[in-house]
Amino acid sequence: MDIALIIVLENTLDLSMDLAGKPLIDYIYSIRNKLDPASITVVNGEYKKDPLNCNIVKENVRLLNKEYLEPINLCNYINSYCVDTKILLINGIRPLINEKTLEYFVNNFYSKDKLSLISTSISEKECIYEGCDLVKEGGSLVEIKRAVQEKEKSKQVREINSEIYLTHSNVLKERLTYFANIDKSKYYNSNIPKRGDLIYCKYESEELKKISSYKDLKELSKYIWYKRALTLIEKGADIIDPYNIYIDEEVEIEKGVTLYPFVFLKGKTYIKGDSTIYSGVRIENSVIEVNCSILDNTYIQSSYVGGGSLIGPMAHLRVGTVLRGRNRIGNFVETKKVDIGEGSKASHLTYLGDAVVGKNVNIGCGVITCNYDGLNKNKTIIGDNCFIGSDVQFIAPVEIGDNVVVAAGSTINKNVSSGSLAISRTKQVNKEDYYNKWRERLNKR
Repeated sequence: MDIALIIVLENTLDLSMDLAGKPLIDYIYSIRNKLDPASITVVNGEYKKDPLNCNIVKENVRLLNKEYLEPINLCNYINSYCVDTKILLINGIRPLINEKTLEYFVNNFYSKDKLSLISTSISEKECIYEGCDLVKEGGSLVEIKRAVQEKEKSKQVREINSEIYLTHSNVLKERLTYFANIDKSKYYNSNIPKRGDLIYCKYESEELKKISSYKDLKELSKYIWYKRALTLIEKGADIIDPYNIYIDEEVEIEKGVTLYPFVFLKGKTYIKGDSTIYSGVRIENSVIEVNCSILDNTYIQSSYVGGGSLIGPMAHLRVGTVLRGRNRIGNFVETKKVDIGEGSKASHLTYLGDAVVGKNVNIGCGVITCNYDGLNKNKTIIGDNCFIGSDVQFIAPVEIGDNVVVAAGSTINKNVSSGSLAISRTKQVNKEDYYNKWRERLNKR
């Protein structure tokens, strides 16, 4: 579309900051996708992931420093980069704004010699609001009243300037020049409209919520997370407390899933039906199959959890973990790049990394796959139906066959054939009457 989009932030914001699971700059990109403008400019925005965060072009988004809040500087910028074109000027980032709202506004309210604005309304019995009330006649602006902080004690509808403007570059330059002559250092965004300008009123004011400060960012994040939770409840999820759950936009949750408070679901995560996710769980870019229980304070990263599995509490499934189904991964168990067969379990205090574990394997407490030799990561392979005793160390690379028993306390650094018992520990020696001699030696010190 032949239009320039300018977003003005009166307070400096780092566009890499998170808003309900996505960086702010992604919401600017979403406006680009909705409107497809010829250019996007953000005034007084920073992008700290890029050290050159001033006057740069990043994916067709130009970031300008706070000096461009001065009317004369913004006017000069328009003179250089937005010549003879439509301009959509938005004060603050509007992450909830609807594509149809923007299209309708741009297609029906553009005037080459006037400015058009979107307004919204407040009709609460008692509200506190500080901003600009609009007085209009038909669809045109008659007067702007500066509203001070006060209580409205009636149900009177107040029409409020949302500070979203559409105009021609020449009109905007003219009005910025006017303010530059009044005060060169101050940007009068709310006063840009004047008598005779066009007004498009949107009664659905939720989509016009803006972010112009860090406080706005946090408040809107809570609102977005809450609205997502309500949407999932409507689709059949059981969310115990929709005010305290944090679900990213890309997450998919099937009907019948139960989510307890303080769960974080990030990225491209998919939770399938009849699974339960308990409090304190964080899941990123993972698939949880049907009828799983993820117990409290478990962390799952880029993993696959097969149906009927029980995970946690306080387990850590790191990147590349694949559980084939009906698995038990208990408290203080850590897995990484491991493929664990159906029915196998590691119930507590275990590290399994760079390994393949077969079906119906029991892994005792304190088992470690020693996968790193100081230079390379090496693989441990354990066959089906094995019993691994407590406190076993596998010195990779090593391969264990099917139906193997590994005795507790063993250090295994050689392959074990199927059907064998592997035991590697020193012979136990019992010394009679040792205790009294030991105490006597201690007392002489």
